[in-house]
Amino acid sequence: AGGDNRLPCSAMLRLGQLFVNGGWWADRDGAPVRLLSAAYVREVFTPQYPETNSAYGFLTWLNQHPSRPADSYKRPGLGWCDIRVHGAWCDAGGSPVDAPPSLALGMGWLAKYVLLLPETRTVVVSIGQSWTRSAACQPPQNVWNYDEAFGSRTLWRSVGSALLPPPRAPP
Repeated sequence: AGGDNRLPCSAMLRLGQLFVNGGWWADRDGAPVRLLSAAYVREVFTPQYPETNSAYGFLTWLNQHPSRPADSYKRPGLGWCDIRVHGAWCDAGGSPVDAPPSLALGMGWLAKYVLLLPETRTVVVSIGQSWTRSAACQPPQNVWNYDEAFGSRTLWRSVGSALLPPPRAPP
């Protein structure tokens, strides 16, 4: 979804499935074949620059609070609603959505997302064409009135409860 990839929905889904399968794929006969090392797959779901932003893996946004204070990103055109400030899963007040810590997101321009949930081996692809505006992200905080995190939060809130197992009843 990111890195200027131009992939159809089916390719985005296959790529996401490769990651949630731990780097394994089935060959034409159905036999498992390792295409990515386990170490590489772990790194995709691990903060790569924790001193700069602990919510970012290898072209994936992780369900973690960014480690860098929001004030360190202030510059023209970059408001507090930018995902580099609060992460892809936090709302405008900095509160995370109710989602597993393992949740990761490949994010592209205009609401093109690959949502990855490794423990259930689930991939959700959104090939939207949305500017993802939110009331929290208005000028002058955000020159473009574009809220990337609003799109990712909306996607999770739309599908998250269907992807997770039901809560256990108390004993």
